[in-house]
Formats: sequence, structure tokens, C-alpha cells
Amino acid sequence: MGTSILFIATYAVGLLLTLGTANTELQNCSRLNACLNPSWCSVMNEQAPETFVVEYGVRKLDRVGSRRGHIRIRVNRSWAPPYADRLWKIAKLGVSNGGPFYRVAANESSGFVVQFGLSGNIEVDECWDKNMWNNETWSVHSPGNVQWTVAFSMGATVGKPENPNPNCTSTSYCAQGFSQEIYINLGNNSHLDSNGFSIVGIVEDKMSKTTINHIYKGYGEVADLCTTPHPYCLYNKYGAPKGVNTTLLLQYGIGYIENHFPKMFLISKQQLTY
Repeated sequence: MGTSILFIATYAVGLLLTLGTANTELQNCSRLNACLNPSWCSVMNEQAPETFVVEYGVRKLDRVGSRRGHIRIRVNRSWAPPYADRLWKIAKLGVSNGGPFYRVAANESSGFVVQFGLSGNIEVDECWDKNMWNNETWSVHSPGNVQWTVAFSMGATVGKPENPNPNCTSTSYCAQGFSQEIYINLGNNSHLDSNGFSIVGIVEDKMSKTTINHIYKGYGEVADLCTTPHPYCLYNKYGAPKGVNTTLLLQYGIGYIENHFPKMFLISKQQLTY
């Protein structure tokens, strides 16, 4: 009897220690803490497998709890290792959960890109945008920026010949610097290859493509790029761009979307499906 009681007590202590460790890991690997203290979160040290699938649940802003489909991206690490490793981390941490598909540069007959990755949580987006900025580059893998391929949105730096980036050949600008924002090519955008936008994955299944095609297009290109006429820019009757101002999105978060873009589509959940 005494041995049984001792065993139960020892087991209970062990279970509490295990649960405590698990809870600490969950706290350290929240999407904010993983950014603030990456050395405390084991996920931030992981290397992605050679292939994996990231799934985004999709819903409409005005229909909480409803799911409008999914978008699955098959990632190939060999195409661009630094970008694959980053996408693995942000998917595993759910960094983009609740965020909007804030850039849908498309109309009913053609399209450029749909872009997403910001969560709408001001603290999270600010931290990842500032602290997790990565300047690594990689060569553009075949087939390049064609329809349904996926790449990270990147910062723009000076083009050739001033820029030493070996993965850029453009004289206009070179793409360099990424964090958590990605885009899906809606058409043949192979002109982006010369700028150094290295693809990391591809949308393959029919249901995912259908979901992408049904994302609301009525806001058009982001307002930041519509100060002068630009393909896929839409304007209201006062001549102001209809699209999301990404500066305001970063400043005011999801509240900005809820107040001004009621037909926006959101990421209900971001997860790995392997």
C-alpha cells in the first residue's frame, strides 16, 4: 500500500513537471514571444523538412465562424531554403492567424497577386516586421513566378549594377529583405524573376485554386501603390484608392480592416498539414 501511494505521488509530480514544461514551451512559443525572445522558443531553431504543406483556412470577415474553403501551399525547401525555413516557422506558430488577404490585385478576367501574412495584431506584426527581417537571398528556381507559385513579399533595394546581390539582374530594383508576408501569383509574373523574388512553393489542388478565385476583389490593389494610376487599382467616387493602406493596417491592426473593409476575407487558421 505504501509503495502504491509512493508510486502515485511520484507519477503525479512527474506529470506536473511535464505539464509545467509544456506550458512554458507554449508561452515561449506564442507568436509574440517567439519573436521577442527567439532563443527561448525551440521552433525558431528548427529547419523545415524537404517538403511540407501549409494550409490556410479562409473565411469572410462578416461571417464569423463560417469557413469559405482552404488554401494549401506545397513548399519545396530545395527551391529556397531560407524562405522555406521561415514559412515553416510562421505556419507552426500560427503567426498569420486572423489576418486579412489585404492585397487582391485582380479583376474578373486577370490577376497579378494575392498577398497576406500580417495578422492584424499590432504587437505581433510590429515585432515580426522589425525584429524578424531577414536579408538572405536565393536564386529563382524553375518555373519562377508563374501562376499559382508562391514567394515572400520583399523590400526593394537599388538595382544593378550598384547592387551586389547575385540573385538579381534587374536595373530597376532588387528584392531583398523578408519577414512574414507572402504572395500567390495569379498570372504569369515571370518579370519578377529578374528582381530576385525567389519562389518557395506552389498551390496545386483544385479546391485551393477555387478558394483563391473567390476571394473578394472589390478593393483592388493596396492604396500605397495607387497614388498614381496602376494596374488593378480601384478608386471611389472621390478619386481615393479603395484598397488597404498597409501603413494604417500596421498602425491600427484588424480594427482598421473591420471598420473600412467589411467584405474582406480573413485567415481563420494557419497550420502545417505535412
